[in-house]
Amino acid sequence: MKRVTVMSTGNELLYGTTLDTNASFISGKLFPLSLGVRMHLTVGDDTDDLERAFRYALDCSDIIIVTGGLGPTDDDNTIAALRRIFGFPVEIDERSREKMEHFFRDMGTPLSGADLKMVEIPQGARVLFNSRGLAPGFIIQNEKNTVIAMPGVPMEMMEMTEREVIPFLKKECGAMERASFFIRVVGMKESEINEKIKSMDMDLGRFEWGMTAKQGIVTVTFAGKEEAAVDFGGIASEARRLFGGGILDPSFERPEQEVIHRMREKGMTLAAAESCTGGLIAKKITDIPGSSDVFVGCVVAYSNAVKMSELGVSKELLFRFGAVSEEAASEMAAGVRVRLGADIGISATGIAGPGGGSPSKPVGTVCFCLADSRGSRPFTRRISGSRERVRAFASLIAIEYLRNYLKQEQG
Repeated sequence: MKRVTVMSTGNELLYGTTLDTNASFISGKLFPLSLGVRMHLTVGDDTDDLERAFRYALDCSDIIIVTGGLGPTDDDNTIAALRRIFGFPVEIDERSREKMEHFFRDMGTPLSGADLKMVEIPQGARVLFNSRGLAPGFIIQNEKNTVIAMPGVPMEMMEMTEREVIPFLKKECGAMERASFFIRVVGMKESEINEKIKSMDMDLGRFEWGMTAKQGIVTVTFAGKEEAAVDFGGIASEARRLFGGGILDPSFERPEQEVIHRMREKGMTLAAAESCTGGLIAKKITDIPGSSDVFVGCVVAYSNAVKMSELGVSKELLFRFGAVSEEAASEMAAGVRVRLGADIGISATGIAGPGGGSPSKPVGTVCFCLADSRGSRPFTRRISGSRERVRAFASLIAIEYLRNYLKQEQG
């Protein structure tokens, strides 16, 4: 398996003002291939530092994929660093120059000599045309190494990776598509998922796995090693045994998509009553195209007065149990269901912090409820972390509870 180093350049990455999403995108595209990403390197714009990083990567890897440093300014030094190592002359890529001339002409701006630096490439390099920007990428090779250079602008890099780099790696570098399989697990920590995978009743030496987490959803990708045949049916069976209802249907990327699909199939409607989440449940639902078939509306009842006037929560209940209680959540869910005429009402009320907590109800306490024609199903969760994290995970928990309710109802 050929070794790959993914290298990102730019002082802004070192300063922390820009998040490096390029490396994760590229590695994600390479994982299903018979290539082994061994390192991510992040380097500033200094030419000496770039040269050292390239020499190290060339010594350790067969393929180096670098993003950034191909622009027109003095801090764009990727070609200069590579030129020190490979000794190539540079030339202008005429196709890219013509595109640049048209671009500046349309903008009414004259083309300068400094701008031409952006369309310089190593002489004899394979050009990666930039259909979304001005600076081309390029590929250079010798007997031992392949260097693939692309612009650092994510939109330009992504399009170039998918359109040219991946096909090149398959055709010219022998990268094969590995058999792969993925699951999405909702609401579970990566460390827990990792331990469960390690406990699988499988020969773990026959495949690799990788995890990516985003907003409480962890995507686990399994890929067979080159020399091994993998029983993905067995992995799927083991995953269902270990993760149960936490596995998202593979047809959907997020639980709210599955919620809308299942409710549409049943002809059911949904309403939400939100306090601490401030409308995030409704936002997640309405982010999905076609949600109007299912979702009738939301009441953001942040104050007790609104909980009483708009949702019918009783003053006596709030005095006795408090706004953050399963009793209040139950009346909120039932109230929004009746008042908005929905089949299901879902609610969330809690303490997002950083203040407002108590020994009996610490910050992160959130009470939920799902109400239907048969009654209410309240429950409580405690969510650690910042105010933003508490609110985000509370909205996820509410939707995930609804998803599992619908799965049980539909068998």
